[in-house]
Amino acid sequence: MAECFGYSLLLLGSLAGCWYTKRKGCGLQYRKYLRASVVIGVVCLGVSAWEQTALKPEPVQALKRGQAGTGTEEVLLSLDAKGVLKQYQYPVVVEEQRITGEETEQIFFLAGQELEKRILGENESLEAVSGDLSLPRTLQEGAVEVSYYFDPYELVASDGAILWENRKEDQNLVEVTAEMKCQEYQAVHSFYIQLLPREPEGAEALVKGVEEILARENQKEGEAYVKLPLEYEGVALNWQKDREMYAGKIFLLGTIILIAFYIFSKEKAERGRNVWNQRIILDYPEIVSRLSLLTGAGMTVSAAWGRIAAEYEKQREKGVVPPRPGYEEMRKTWHEMQDGIGEIQAYGNFGSRCGQPQYRKLASVLMQNVRKGTKGMQQLLDAEAKEAFLQRKLYAKQLGEEAGTKMLMPMGIMLLVVFAILMLPAMMNLQL
Repeated sequence: MAECFGYSLLLLGSLAGCWYTKRKGCGLQYRKYLRASVVIGVVCLGVSAWEQTALKPEPVQALKRGQAGTGTEEVLLSLDAKGVLKQYQYPVVVEEQRITGEETEQIFFLAGQELEKRILGENESLEAVSGDLSLPRTLQEGAVEVSYYFDPYELVASDGAILWENRKEDQNLVEVTAEMKCQEYQAVHSFYIQLLPREPEGAEALVKGVEEILARENQKEGEAYVKLPLEYEGVALNWQKDREMYAGKIFLLGTIILIAFYIFSKEKAERGRNVWNQRIILDYPEIVSRLSLLTGAGMTVSAAWGRIAAEYEKQREKGVVPPRPGYEEMRKTWHEMQDGIGEIQAYGNFGSRCGQPQYRKLASVLMQNVRKGTKGMQQLLDAEAKEAFLQRKLYAKQLGEEAGTKMLMPMGIMLLVVFAILMLPAMMNLQL
């Protein structure tokens, strides 16, 4: 009934769409789809109504089991129980036919005969096995399940392949034990197969023949060279000695060198940045102190800045002082001001290039001085100079602690050397 109701809605909706599109003058292409929907709705509604009335459920009282070996089957039935259930979908599991004990004896007998034929594969008989075995997992059209055991077990793989490399000269017979299972019944069927010597073929035969020739050559006395065979059973043999290739080694070596150079360069740059950061931090107290001193003497901040930068530049030209990162950045900032960049932007660039918090703070103080005037500027610089010298003491203490930590490894190595010098003579005396 639910299907009929759904198809009815589809039909009514399609008819309503056709009427609406025709009234509004919509394109013919839309009406074609709607007409097709009407046809589909009419057909589906008619078929569904016929199925509901003509195709009545067929009463079932028994379900046919499959033959032994076909397995179980699940049949979906509709169950009605008066006053309790109505059209309840119940999956009934139907198992395969159960066989009697007498029937299993015949099945196991036939299964054993079938196994002895099918296990041969491409071999001629059980007494002449020179190739791999075929191990069927089921017999008698699936009614019997089989598992295999071999003695000696190392001669046959689980897929039936003969492991010739494990065979010894006196190992010719292999006992095959097949455990057969049919439903709850079990049986064991045992028989023997005889392995024949396998003659090598193709490339294997050629390699074996060459080995025999070379073995005879090695047994010759008084020969300075081992002569290589140039022909074997009509097949020309061409011997070549591979030359040592250097391109791959050069490529590998070059790659290793490039990687090592990259790592070394990166490490060197990192060490350079660390040294630069240490030096620029150590320069800060002196820079702030000199700015505070010059501004306290009556100079403007920009004039004091220019004087410090000019003095450092002259000393660098004369080679009196080494490069100092803090003063280098001051010199760059002074040249920016001379090139027309405003003081606020120049101080901002100075703080960004230095990257350290104290330099950013100084740049902020100087930018505030330009915006709001020099009121309170001297007090800020004096306080910053005192704090900078205090921070320098703490930083110097930290560097000293790090240097002491770095000395632990060399001192440990020296301690081991001392122990070796002291212990080696004693150990030598004990051995004597």
